[in-house]
Amino acid sequence: HGEPGRALAVRFFRDYLGALRQVVARDIERQLSGQALGEDAVQTLKPKYGAWTWFEQFAQANALQAEQEMRGTKKTATSFKETP
Repeated sequence: HGEPGRALAVRFFRDYLGALRQVVARDIERQLSGQALGEDAVQTLKPKYGAWTWFEQFAQANALQAEQEMRGTKKTATSFKETP
């Protein structure tokens, strides 16, 4: 995943996650979901985070996953078994 992060990079990423959750919560209140929510979140976050490497590739997926988490519909693995 690249070089180890520095404290400032961790803070920026924490701020991004907070902003992402705020945007997604607002969009849910506005009755947006799925593709429309993802597109709106990208456009809202782009002025501040659009210069980040990979922003365009991951921001919409981040928004859709945040929506699933906030709605309680995100599918997660229920168990993990190691295979010999």
